[in-house]
Amino acid sequence: MKKFLVFLFLFVTVNLYAGETDFRKGKFYFYNLQFEKAREHFTNVLKNDPTDPRPWQFISQIHLWTFLGSKDTAEFRRFEELSDSTLDVLENTTYFEDSPYLQNYWYGNAYSARAIAFSAHGDMMSAFWATKKAISYYEDVLEEKADFYDAYLGLGIFEYALDFVPSVFKWALDLTGLDADRKSGYLKIKKAYELGKESKTEAAFHLAKLYLEYLAQYKKSEELFGNLLEKYADNSLFLFHLALAQFNNAEFENAGKTLRKILKLNNQYFLQTNSFAYFLLGDIAYRQNRFDEAINNYQKFIEHAVSVDYTGIACLRIAISNKFIDNEDEYKRYLFLAGYGNLDIPEDNYAKEISEKLLENDFTASELTIIKSQNFLFVKKYEKSVELLEPLLPSIKNKDWKGKALITLSEALLNLEKYNDAFNYTSEAISINYDLEKWILPYAYYLKALLYYRTGKTDEAKSYLLKAEKENHYYMKNKIIAKINNLKMKLGIF
Repeated sequence: MKKFLVFLFLFVTVNLYAGETDFRKGKFYFYNLQFEKAREHFTNVLKNDPTDPRPWQFISQIHLWTFLGSKDTAEFRRFEELSDSTLDVLENTTYFEDSPYLQNYWYGNAYSARAIAFSAHGDMMSAFWATKKAISYYEDVLEEKADFYDAYLGLGIFEYALDFVPSVFKWALDLTGLDADRKSGYLKIKKAYELGKESKTEAAFHLAKLYLEYLAQYKKSEELFGNLLEKYADNSLFLFHLALAQFNNAEFENAGKTLRKILKLNNQYFLQTNSFAYFLLGDIAYRQNRFDEAINNYQKFIEHAVSVDYTGIACLRIAISNKFIDNEDEYKRYLFLAGYGNLDIPEDNYAKEISEKLLENDFTASELTIIKSQNFLFVKKYEKSVELLEPLLPSIKNKDWKGKALITLSEALLNLEKYNDAFNYTSEAISINYDLEKWILPYAYYLKALLYYRTGKTDEAKSYLLKAEKENHYYMKNKIIAKINNLKMKLGIF
């Protein structure tokens, strides 16, 4: 009898261990975007214990991520079915008997995934109610176990993301009682990354994204994505965001290598990411004034795109690139096409407005020079940018183009530490009443604040940052707020 009990104990222990080993392997393959292998290992876990809801959740997320990467509605339906199964298992499981807070945590994860799926599918009301349920479960977790920091990740993601909900859906936010707060969301995600255990990978991904898009801390973002890729080298999403951080830090050679790795991997579950790799390669060439190469990559992006998102801005840049190489027919054709992107996206909406203006009034030689000088600024060739613009400035009559020239000159001179001239140009940019390019005003206020910071006048810097925030309601507002937040951190007022 004793031998039988020992054997039974060993059998159960070995099977539990095997189940946990398969679960860990499944998670590794999941985060490495090797979905077939991940599914195989999660299925083995379910064979050992069908009451474990965790593999159900991950298998459903495979279909969610596939839907997000491909826009295939069949994948959305499959996710929905598996998510329903996950909720059924959670409702009836005894798996978390010893730790009931974990059951609430996985409920929160299940409803978080549903919120993302419904939102991407365009069912905003269902997305908001799923969000409300997810938040409620995460809050229950923390009421029961205040030091289970992984729950902060879900709360933080929703607090941050809800601030981007279009005004047309604000009524739904009010109806569901959901709150939005980007800063609070960022701090919760940071806490989950620093103190959580269950969701370390997801927390690292979201924190690295916020360093990139919310704080303009490109080096920090690059380091965190680099750490993730040491473990998950084939994750196209991690690679793409690493390339974005490298691009924004003007590390174009490194960004190009990262993007070419995505294209070499050619993950068929992430067709949209593959297409965006071409888009960013187009941006790299465009910023370096290599217009033939830019056209080629933007066209490949449009060819491989799974939706119309960002095709408007891509067509506008193809048009401008054709203008630089004197291809008038293609210039006009792509100006017309620039109006057919996703107008819910600021970049595509901007492309439509600009292209319509250009179809009425073509570029002047001065305006083309301003574009080139903006590109020189972006690639940190400050002297070249100033050299092109300074002799041109007195002849620019159009208010919007004058403003672009002034802030480009100001930023280039700031980086060359020629602060007096930079102050003068920024002040002139602030004095202009813009027609279409209204984003120039908040950006000019930000530059003024940065100039005061660089010259040791912190009170004035804070004052101009407040003005920049107050006026920041236009195109590029998210990029501008990231720069404002970056400077706020340096000033100790974030």
